[in-house]
Amino acid sequence: MPAFSLQYLRQLKEQEKRTADMAWRDAKHPLSQWLVKERTGLQMKMAQTMDAMGSGLVAKDGSKGEAALCSEVVSVVRTAVLMLGLAFESLRSDEMWDVCYGVLEDHFTWPLWPQLLGILRLQNSQAEQRVAVVMGQLSQKTPKEMHVPPLFWQHHQNVLEETIHMLRTVPRLSPSQKIRVLVYVVRLICMDPASPEGIQDKPLGADDLVPTLSYVLVQSAVPQLYSECLALEQVLDSRYMLGEEGYCLTSILMALKYLESLS
Repeated sequence: MPAFSLQYLRQLKEQEKRTADMAWRDAKHPLSQWLVKERTGLQMKMAQTMDAMGSGLVAKDGSKGEAALCSEVVSVVRTAVLMLGLAFESLRSDEMWDVCYGVLEDHFTWPLWPQLLGILRLQNSQAEQRVAVVMGQLSQKTPKEMHVPPLFWQHHQNVLEETIHMLRTVPRLSPSQKIRVLVYVVRLICMDPASPEGIQDKPLGADDLVPTLSYVLVQSAVPQLYSECLALEQVLDSRYMLGEEGYCLTSILMALKYLESLS
């Protein structure tokens, strides 16, 4: 695509983002009133679910309540995107979908995230604890001992350090930012780094991905990533999950479950 077309598209997206954002910020706008009602209702349901789980009225390992809440979040977001398209003709194109989704995240998904994640962490507390124990046990292991390809610990230690740093930022990010960071981490590991002179490197294969991800997850020392990834898997739109984002999220979850299996 020509540079001027990309620039025009960016400008158009910024303009339409302001349009969508204003609709949700205007307390008198019907869309805003509807979204506030849906968000408040979900917050009440989540609070009741957490209270029930905390008091033992609902089994912490039960997933029906949590799955229903996640499905409701996804349903509201999809409905809201459609309503934005009906209200504003300029937001109906596929190119504007990510604009609408991003604005809805700010006004709907992100405010719900602490409670939703809290429910998932209660539900998966034992699994998260097992991951935490294994992370502690393996924290002093070298990349070589954890079967990380020599490419990294001999020539590209900086790649490992960067991915560890990025993983530590995930808990404080919004859902779409979280998935972007996870994609970046997997991309960085899977890419074929520039080889030192005289050394021929090969792109990282699938068999080496899980050990390398396991190492950087251990060094991140953030067992909460287990529940964070499960929450992302259930809340993010299918447009994310069917592409590269879904592959990267699944790969990281596979590495986390591998760590859990070592307990």
